[in-house]
Amino acid sequence: MEHEQIAAQVKKLTGKNNDAAYVALCTLEAESEASAAVCVFWDAFAAMLDDKRTYVRMRGMVLLACNAQWAGPEQVMEMLERYLAHITDEKAAATRWCVQRLPQFAAACPGCFPRARQALLCADLSRYSESMASLLERDIRAALKRLPEK
Repeated sequence: MEHEQIAAQVKKLTGKNNDAAYVALCTLEAESEASAAVCVFWDAFAAMLDDKRTYVRMRGMVLLACNAQWAGPEQVMEMLERYLAHITDEKAAATRWCVQRLPQFAAACPGCFPRARQALLCADLSRYSESMASLLERDIRAALKRLPEK
């Protein structure tokens, strides 16, 4: 994929058309698995973490996780605390996406493992409904299994 094509897809991620944004997310996710071409938009994905719209935050989480392998340990470590903040996002759906993608994100920087494990173990899920909290607890257990202890 050419840079201009990637840039056009990145722009769709924050647009008002959620269907187009989802297609762009899937396209960028696939490209991120194949090459480092999407990683040049790391800062754009990081900015998405602060968006007021839940789906935009979720897209940013996914693309940061997918591109962490290309970003390198330093960038991942710099982004870690901002990423971990979404373990208790105001919306449970965003929390689930964060927790589920955390092992992929942290894999690019083994130095992140202890802090990521600590954040998962200390996550306060009391803001969520009982049914959602139980799903999140299951997600956390699964993520912890995928995060090495050292």
